[in-house]
Amino acid sequence: MDINLMESLFKQHVDESLRNTSNPNIQEICKRNNIEYQKEITSHQVENMLNTKIKELLERKKSLSIRDFLKLRPQLLLKHNIFDEPIYYTDYFSFINAYSSTEVKLPDLNNTIEWQELLIAILDYQMLSKKSYINLSLSTKEKNEGIAALYWIHRGFNIKVSNGKIDILDKEYKKIGDEVERRLTKIGGKNVIEYLLNNTYFEKKFLRYKLIRNHQTMDKPTPSSIPFGYLFNLAIKNFSKPQRNNSEYLIDSLAELLEMTRHYVALLQLQSYNIYVELFLNHDTFIEHVYNNVLYDKIMLHKQFNPRYIPRNIRVMLGGYFTQINGNQIFGLSFEELISIINYLLNHPSQGQSFRKFDIDMVNAAFPSLNKEIIKHVLDIFTHVKDVNKEFRYPNSISDFDKKPLIYSEGHYLLIDRTLCAFSFYDCLCDIFRETIGKVFDSNLGFTLEDYIKSLFHKHGVQVSYGYYNQNEECDIVIESESSVFFLEIKKKPLTRKALAGDGVSLFSDIAKSILNSQIQLGKHEMTLLKNGEIILYANKGKQKNNPINAKIILNGRKIERVSVNANDYGVLNDKNLTQNILKFLTGVDLQSDNPDRNGELADVRKYSAILYDQFKELQELKKGEVQLDLLHTYFDCSFMSLQMLMTRLENINGNEEFANDFIKTKYVMSGVGEPYFEYFNLTK
Repeated sequence: MDINLMESLFKQHVDESLRNTSNPNIQEICKRNNIEYQKEITSHQVENMLNTKIKELLERKKSLSIRDFLKLRPQLLLKHNIFDEPIYYTDYFSFINAYSSTEVKLPDLNNTIEWQELLIAILDYQMLSKKSYINLSLSTKEKNEGIAALYWIHRGFNIKVSNGKIDILDKEYKKIGDEVERRLTKIGGKNVIEYLLNNTYFEKKFLRYKLIRNHQTMDKPTPSSIPFGYLFNLAIKNFSKPQRNNSEYLIDSLAELLEMTRHYVALLQLQSYNIYVELFLNHDTFIEHVYNNVLYDKIMLHKQFNPRYIPRNIRVMLGGYFTQINGNQIFGLSFEELISIINYLLNHPSQGQSFRKFDIDMVNAAFPSLNKEIIKHVLDIFTHVKDVNKEFRYPNSISDFDKKPLIYSEGHYLLIDRTLCAFSFYDCLCDIFRETIGKVFDSNLGFTLEDYIKSLFHKHGVQVSYGYYNQNEECDIVIESESSVFFLEIKKKPLTRKALAGDGVSLFSDIAKSILNSQIQLGKHEMTLLKNGEIILYANKGKQKNNPINAKIILNGRKIERVSVNANDYGVLNDKNLTQNILKFLTGVDLQSDNPDRNGELADVRKYSAILYDQFKELQELKKGEVQLDLLHTYFDCSFMSLQMLMTRLENINGNEEFANDFIKTKYVMSGVGEPYFEYFNLTK
């Protein structure tokens, strides 16, 4: 039942019961509760009888589960705290909750007679016992979201509570966004970005900002987080000098802007605050949980990439395509010269981490063999022409800033930040190659990625195997250690801009084509190795005759690890706990869109979900007697990491055993921060 309707009916029943219990006379109390009245009866006796009656009424078989009834709690509390609605609704709700076990079924809220009987007994019992079961304890999340709603209500905006959540009309939401942008424009985007970067911890060893979820293990007072990603992109759009440059004015204005944006984004109700919400996931709200976390990544955090890795990635991943499109003519210089310029812009020690300024003469001095026209041409390729983030207005707007790494400001080519803009050099080149080569570029890039990862392992002394079995089944990479066999499946599917902006259908479609698809392939390898005890990998597809053998993988009682590796970071989706729960939730489900016209976009989700379920049943048979296999245990040995994460981990590795030991470091740890890098950094200190 709709929570708003539940609330309306419950309040009607409470109001009617209050009218019917206005007379506190013992005789009247007995009469309306069908208790036989005797002159010698005491109020204490009636109290005990009512207590017994309430318990009996709650033990009857009814239709409304206590779990569904409890959905009213945030609705009643938020309305009391935001709009000062009467507290007695929460009082009687809390009484029923205190008296009810998880097995209790309450009367249908449309059944006025049964609810009147129950509530009259409760009201009279409370009147006689003078006990209150009210629980006004709000979680940090509810407090902060209520504070945010009041903040904007006091500023004249129309905000409601609906279906247990804060509800704001799209028109009001946009009006707030416009007010935030006006405030930011007065301060100046450059000043805002300087503040964000200077006040965010930066790990120099790993060249990464500590942008993580702000969680507590206990429900302690915790302020809403500053929406770094939203403010950064809005500041890029309005990257201009402030109208006033008085330092005291800037400090006060920045403080007000941060408060505004914290309260603005809190209305979206994305932040969980409590670490246990991330560790122990609720199946009923799982889709919403994934959706909120991906949107949180976009609004509160920002994509980061180690700038030291980018020149190397471009050289190995894109070198062949540069030759294919005759890049010397397009760029006016050789591929190595192009990489050298990119490396200079990103990593030359003469400039700092942020606000790296370049002009043509400066770059020409570093590369005197190149003429200035060519240098200008290359810099222009990587520079936004004008109106960066023109359509970016609200927290969930789509940004175009990450399409190119540089902006032009005050006569200089400006790299805002090495870490935040590094990946855009790679993305920008991919867009150029894709436009020239066509769709085949992306499919071929997947093969290049596989070869690159193999070379990375080789560089760090990790011996890998690969090849085909059963004629057409391909193992991308197999790594063996004394205790484990690691199957790695390589994909390059990124999260689309629509998915990152909060489009749920696009998000789960992307998850299907990356996580689900790769884990299905890995599941095939695992089942084959479990059935046969070995897998013989051949060099080529097709029949075994005259087909060279690459490797023979023998299980020999070792553990099997399934690792999906993607060219792109997936943010919180790379978190091991969330990956495993995604696989658990999306096994054997018929996922449908609220919009029937978009159900076709979820066809891959349903197809892969059915395959995962078949694999699960087969694994249960294969491991029968060994372990009691449920879905979560099935996926405990599954993980999902990005190329950047793999490169980060390989810096500490030499050889197969070190790879296995390093992998185990994070396998049994769940921090709930949703940021695999700092989780890993903390474990390797």
